[in-house]
Amino acid sequence: MILPRKMDKDTICNVGTSILRSSAFIANHVWLFYLLICGSKKLFGKWHLSIHVFPTIFAISFLSMYVEKKSRRGPLALYVLNIGTECLMNILKDKGYMPKIPRASAIIFTASITLLLNHIKKEGYGSDPISFALRLVLGTTEAKKREKRNKISTKSHEENENGKFSNGLEEEKNYKKTLIQSSMTPEEKLRHERRLNKLDINFNEFIPQSIRSSLFTDYKHNSCLHRESCSEYVTMGFIRPFIGAWAASSLISLVKKALKIRSDPSVILSSLIDSGNFRLGLFIGSFAGIYKGVNCYLRWRYNESADWHAAVGGALAGPTMLICPTATITQYFFWKLIETYFIKAVKAGYISQPETM
Repeated sequence: MILPRKMDKDTICNVGTSILRSSAFIANHVWLFYLLICGSKKLFGKWHLSIHVFPTIFAISFLSMYVEKKSRRGPLALYVLNIGTECLMNILKDKGYMPKIPRASAIIFTASITLLLNHIKKEGYGSDPISFALRLVLGTTEAKKREKRNKISTKSHEENENGKFSNGLEEEKNYKKTLIQSSMTPEEKLRHERRLNKLDINFNEFIPQSIRSSLFTDYKHNSCLHRESCSEYVTMGFIRPFIGAWAASSLISLVKKALKIRSDPSVILSSLIDSGNFRLGLFIGSFAGIYKGVNCYLRWRYNESADWHAAVGGALAGPTMLICPTATITQYFFWKLIETYFIKAVKAGYISQPETM
């Protein structure tokens, strides 16, 4: 459950500092770009591709990284690495240096997502954009729960023991919350928890109970952690991501064509029925539905919930990439896999920890 963040003076200062630091990083990168590019061009008298692009841009990026916050350097480097790899592969393909491998995106994506989902089942989601996207599509049921926000309560307890300050008002608020929650029915408690955890909203509540009972069975395995029946869990696991991905992709298409809507309103309909948007939604929905279905089936088959179920589910759901092959998505997950297992190797002591700048 994700608790709301307390906006005190220190938090506001930290957020403001982070914003200013990221803005300074971008401004410094642009300023150094113009300074070194224009300066080197004036120094050599003309444009030299090998000099102006590789050494100069490397120096600019290296110096700019010192400005950015340490915790953001890793995700930023991963993002740039993914974009750079995609550009390099496109150049090699255009020049004929790289052979075209049929269904390469689907193969790499399946291998990457199999290992990533197995890791998430054992360790839980991270706080990076890839984990956020997977949590949005798959939910939190098939992942290990991580304890969060415990440091705040521990710190308060220690400070009370040392007599630094009194936490009477906070205790009174917690007491009132406990009284309110104790008077809730089980369904009201679930709704309250879902409001706090916005990524785990149960949209099935919008379906009337009479319709749900006629469409879905009530069977659910004892080891299944989802709230609804297995048939409803799998079916809605397909429908929700399908509609969400299709709607988001259609909205992006409409934003790109915003200037044409006034002169040609049919652009709205063409974006909604665009085959590319539909195939993307079908890919995301099928991936989530198959993954959840395989996990439920294996729990019924072996009468337990095991970590390896996630790997099998990922391996069988990964080929849905064939519906909408996307090299960009594949490379994001591939490099996220490399980063994940590199960090695991560092923690296990197989690789020495790299020095931070």
